[in-house]
Amino acid sequence: MTYFDDFTDVVLCDGTFLVGLATVSRDAPYAVYSFQEGGDLHALVKRGYAPDATPRRDLHCLDPYLGYIGGYSLDPDPGDETDKGAFLIDLDTDRLNQMYASTLTVPPDPPATTLGAPVGAAITRDSQFGMLPAMVYAARLIGPIFAGRDAIYLDLDFGPAYMIAYENDLARNIDTLWSAAVDARGNVALHLRRPDLTQEVRVVDPRGNTLESIRAGDPITIAPGDTRSITTFWLLGGTFGNDVVVTGAGGDGQVGAITNRGELVLLINYSAAPGGQPGVVVVSAPVVPEGFKDGFEDVTP
Repeated sequence: MTYFDDFTDVVLCDGTFLVGLATVSRDAPYAVYSFQEGGDLHALVKRGYAPDATPRRDLHCLDPYLGYIGGYSLDPDPGDETDKGAFLIDLDTDRLNQMYASTLTVPPDPPATTLGAPVGAAITRDSQFGMLPAMVYAARLIGPIFAGRDAIYLDLDFGPAYMIAYENDLARNIDTLWSAAVDARGNVALHLRRPDLTQEVRVVDPRGNTLESIRAGDPITIAPGDTRSITTFWLLGGTFGNDVVVTGAGGDGQVGAITNRGELVLLINYSAAPGGQPGVVVVSAPVVPEGFKDGFEDVTP
């Protein structure tokens, strides 16, 4: 008899069944189970050992695909770092694809680096390749220049991987990455700090090309005739220590800040008026060329 000990993530897939990452009391830890009302109470999807007891997390579902990061091995604790990475499961065929392997995948950019431990992931589709399933994940870099920095990639199922952004990328005007949110079409919203230490939210396509951006210092009209300056903003997502947070439409409790309707939701802090107080406002805008521009107005009553 196997008893469930703990659940690290639970996600509702297609509104019909739950999938959970469970630690079990014996046998292999961190098993992936599906639960459905009626019929069998639960069914094992994948089970394996996680090297150095790293729990699987960032569970996301985009029917019929399931994605998570962590470790997977058929042997108990082999100590093989390449068993860590990002994983994609086809729930219809039970096929497991390791999207990248820690310490093995050599990204084309930045140069002279390999990928270390995964720190966040969400599942999406790539509209440029016929909506094929893909994962957007953050990984720690290993290398002489960017060691300890994080990078964000989009990786197609059985296809190429594309670097979207990485920390300390002066060519792309990026100093630090804090969080990312992905929609069902592969567009990614990045919350970053620029080399001048100001904040920016940048929306990029699956290849990292900028679609929209809004920066600290841009004006925001909070009432007719009352225009302030944006000071800081935060994507409405979760948190996991100091790691880059990657959110999506997976329904796992981490709310994505970019919706599948192409809307970006931001929590914006703005400056005080003369003799007044600073404030905060929640705004949403469509991800289109007119969505963000200097002087955009909060039209919420």
